[in-house]
Amino acid sequence: MPDLRARELIARIGVVVAGVALLLGGIAGPSNAELPRGWWKGTIVLEERWDQVVDNTGVKFSEKGSATVRITRTAPGTAAYEVTYRQETRWMGGDCAGALRYVNSASFDKSGPLDVSVSDRGAGAQFTVFPGVEPSIAAEYYECGLNVPDRYDGGTLGITFTFRSTQPDGATSRQGSGPTDRPVFYGNFGGKPRAGSVNTSRVTWDLKLVPSPASSKPVKLGALTLTRPRPSFVYAEAPLTQGGQPLSAKGVTCTQSFPSEPAFGNREGPGQWWPGTVRCAYAFNNKRYEGKTMAASMRVNVGTTRFVRKFTVRIGSGTSLSAAKGAVVSTKP
Repeated sequence: MPDLRARELIARIGVVVAGVALLLGGIAGPSNAELPRGWWKGTIVLEERWDQVVDNTGVKFSEKGSATVRITRTAPGTAAYEVTYRQETRWMGGDCAGALRYVNSASFDKSGPLDVSVSDRGAGAQFTVFPGVEPSIAAEYYECGLNVPDRYDGGTLGITFTFRSTQPDGATSRQGSGPTDRPVFYGNFGGKPRAGSVNTSRVTWDLKLVPSPASSKPVKLGALTLTRPRPSFVYAEAPLTQGGQPLSAKGVTCTQSFPSEPAFGNREGPGQWWPGTVRCAYAFNNKRYEGKTMAASMRVNVGTTRFVRKFTVRIGSGTSLSAAKGAVVSTKP
């Protein structure tokens, strides 16, 4: 049976940090993130190589490995997968210098689920790939001086990764290669390999957009709904759709003022968005502005389309709102 060190390695192999981040300017998510424009058909190949020294307990080991993940997307929610993975851990120093300590390997060749998130923030587009498969790891543990290993279940491989294409936002085909946003298989060390390591993480893509019927429909921004989850905040939220499908904004800008209080000024800042929803969060001193009317607006950019929603609302005591114009106060607690 593997010792504590082996179990630690197994646990570390199974930890994968997803490439989806919650940002001040927007929230990305995998569900329907390509809609309503369409989905990206084609092939994505992830290749990694690593050669590093690990010293977690005062005993040094070398870790050397490689992995290749080929994903051929055949439909919006499925793909054909070819996965190969192997890592060898060897002793460094002592009587067993150079001898094997662990061997972890995995292979996978079949179809399975797939989800892809696409964000057009920044140059080109950022693709986050969420494979719906986790290949099993075959693990071997070698005692010092012995050539016959103990074999056991080494867990599974998670393979979520993110990369950015450089073609313009409106491109219907995307080809290229480049690094992933962080390592996938050889660990997450603040997005950087350990000092002295030789590690590479490269992805190649050849994709073509398959348009969705919804892409020819007009973009719609629904009515603003106001909530006050805390005394010092008001949220304004609205649905954003195209052809009835959830749509992600390109940008959201929020402004607010209190007309009877010129010292507050006209404040502007970024909003939040995720597929199907846009939101502005307005902050203020609830005691100072209780009984005052707040005037605010939300500006939403979607491609070449821009929406502007303006509203006013009276700030009551506690978390109450009243006298809204241009928006609806939510009745939900």
